[in-house]
Amino acid sequence: MNNTTYFIITLLFGWCGAHKFIQKKYGMGLLYLFTFGLFTFGWAIDCIRALLPLLRRKTGAPASGAQHDTIVEQLCISLDPEFVSFVLPMIKAGLSWQRIEQACRSSFPDSECEDLPLRIRYVESYYSNSTEIASLKECEASKYRIISMPDGELCDICKKFKGRTFPVSSARIGYNCPPFHLGCRCTAVIEE
Repeated sequence: MNNTTYFIITLLFGWCGAHKFIQKKYGMGLLYLFTFGLFTFGWAIDCIRALLPLLRRKTGAPASGAQHDTIVEQLCISLDPEFVSFVLPMIKAGLSWQRIEQACRSSFPDSECEDLPLRIRYVESYYSNSTEIASLKECEASKYRIISMPDGELCDICKKFKGRTFPVSSARIGYNCPPFHLGCRCTAVIEE
């Protein structure tokens, strides 16, 4: 469903939760139905949220994923800002993680690098998934599915998300979009 249709449905029928039922949020839909759109406040907020993508597109404002470089750098700070700012340009340039690892080891010979390949792959996965989500938002895809390696060696976090489908509009890497952790082997694919 495109943004215009979603806005019209939210505006006309949001008071009874129609837009929540469309999103398959049946509990919220029933709550909106019985509370007149959460006493019209929830309905008004949802109308504004549905209108924002239309205004961004018409005014030529950048899409929400257009600043993903900054987001990646901010959210990868837990690894080490110096590491991320060193590795990210090489990832963007398309270097293999083996070459990036070699560059890290030669540039930081005194640092302990036991998990260096995992950290590089995490930043690489984070960057590629943020780029993918930005692309899905720009082409107005509605949902994505999380898939994981079929070898059965999944952690509890990855098991929780395996096979689940989420709206692209709510994608947040590390929360409902991989990578969820260092060494995560899940990925997101478009769901039609």
